[in-house]
Amino acid sequence: MNELRSAGLDRVRSLDRSNHVCYDEPSVNNSSFRNVIRGSLPLAFTLVAAMLGCKQQTETAPPFGSAPELTTEQILNELRQGLVPLTSLLAPVPNVVGWGHEGSGAPANLTPEAQEQVLSFVRSAKTKYGATENGKAALNKLTDDLAATVDKAWEQERWAAVMCGIEAYEILVPGSVRMARLRERAEVRRNRPDVVIKGFFEDKEKNDIYVFVEVTLHPSNKVEHLQVRKGEEFCGLRFVDFVGKLRGITLEYLDIPGETFRAMGP
Repeated sequence: MNELRSAGLDRVRSLDRSNHVCYDEPSVNNSSFRNVIRGSLPLAFTLVAAMLGCKQQTETAPPFGSAPELTTEQILNELRQGLVPLTSLLAPVPNVVGWGHEGSGAPANLTPEAQEQVLSFVRSAKTKYGATENGKAALNKLTDDLAATVDKAWEQERWAAVMCGIEAYEILVPGSVRMARLRERAEVRRNRPDVVIKGFFEDKEKNDIYVFVEVTLHPSNKVEHLQVRKGEEFCGLRFVDFVGKLRGITLEYLDIPGETFRAMGP
């Protein structure tokens, strides 16, 4: 009993006047503990700063391997390449007669497949570059190119190319009043009959000249063989006058009053 009491008393350090009991705590070198904490603080602050710096760098730095933004000219060069199936038809080929008006341009016409290729490219280009400043600037310059292409195709009387250029322009500039008007005229103009002169006949007794013509109607492609005289109207055309001494004839397309063209003889 005395031994148990002695063991218990060993754990009791003191009794204060309020009868509170204070127990012995594990022995700790307080000075050493404070030194460890004090020494660890700079390392902890350094680690936190490094972590914050890495996070900020991750948020602000561009992704690894990302390409710089293309310039306006670089984008425009790419866009112009996409129009080559259209624009190449309007460029002259040295020592070769083109298929445009009076032998202009290249000896080829725009196919439906090539037209769809151009229009599909323009749609994709608008989606790809329409959200950046350089892209918008390049697309604006491309619209100028397309307007010039439409004018050039019109001069060469390549109506499929005209319509393709108009549609491509309207993809980039929806609601263009100018292109809407050109479209209406082009639709009428592309349906103008084609006329080939097969020969002339001079009726000296009646002092009259007959012209034998082959007329192809559009869009049906129906062919008519007729003999006509100066001043007559036929197939939506009016025979205005002769060109030179029976070298050809001048015709007016009645659907576009005042528009004339020539059909040359054999």
